[in-house]
Amino acid sequence: MHHQRRDGRYGGKPSIAETLIETLSETLGRGAVRPPHERPAGSGGGRAHLALGLAALVALAAAGAVFLRLDRGRPTAAERVGVVELARGPLGVVPAGDRPAGAALLTLAAGEPIHAGAVLDTGRPGAGGRAALRLAGGQSLRLDQGSRVRLASSASVVLEGGAVYVDSGGGAPIEVRTALGVVRDVGTRFEVRLLPGAGGGVLRVRVRDGEVVLERDGETHPAAAGEELAVAADGRVRRAASPVYGPRWDWVLDAAPAPDVAGRRLAVFLDWLEREGGWTVRFADDAAAARAANTILHGDLRDLTPVQASSMVLGSAGLAYRLEAGDFIVERIDERAARR
Repeated sequence: MHHQRRDGRYGGKPSIAETLIETLSETLGRGAVRPPHERPAGSGGGRAHLALGLAALVALAAAGAVFLRLDRGRPTAAERVGVVELARGPLGVVPAGDRPAGAALLTLAAGEPIHAGAVLDTGRPGAGGRAALRLAGGQSLRLDQGSRVRLASSASVVLEGGAVYVDSGGGAPIEVRTALGVVRDVGTRFEVRLLPGAGGGVLRVRVRDGEVVLERDGETHPAAAGEELAVAADGRVRRAASPVYGPRWDWVLDAAPAPDVAGRRLAVFLDWLEREGGWTVRFADDAAAARAANTILHGDLRDLTPVQASSMVLGSAGLAYRLEAGDFIVERIDERAARR
């Protein structure tokens, strides 16, 4: 609460109107009102100057008050809540605020900021794009094709259609709001998807790591890594097992920003693959592990897909990989050739 000072100001700072009044009053005191012996001859006296000065004073004070009201009513700029890290294909945005119905979407590219209230749209399923955002709280947010998301803040996302993937990565807590329930993370990686269907469709939540809590109609439903929750419009919640790797997660890897590997060991890239692909990285033998530990990488992976990057990075060290269930097995190329 502000406390009024004895001079009538609040918070210790004069208003714009008060500043104008003080400034003009000082001017009037110095020049407009002079003792009779100092007035220029034929000036008509000090009353005319004083009257004009006071009229100007009132006008300026009123103008200052109007300016102050306008300034206080001016909307502040929307809070910056994140930045685009990657955009594969079209990424449309409707900025916060009113826009005419049917107005064309603006497009965003990597590096561009996103502000609170913006609605992001990745186009039609199968023909749209995918995107990765870095939110102000440090979380990574991915958007699949055919998704529409409103960023209420850096800690609250409203999913209107399609799917989002959240990697909190030790960042601030985040919630994903939908018409069928609210999903809150507990330090985790998870996907929230709205599936079309009769009566309002289905909300599906799949947890890759950590834990989430689904809130609906005053009830909470926790889910841990390897679990899936499905919520129908009638409120029924179904729980099932869900693998943390495999084709249903491929879109997340496709939308993952490539790591900066220049001057770093190959192990850094493998750690990234393990996190983004959901696999467990294993080595076929000690020789393959030694190569990975001793190889220093060079170059830029930003323009490559994860599959292309994997082949190029491992190939530069004389290594290859194969997938077996949930394992990403790294082996020497010469050993693979000999086995065949």
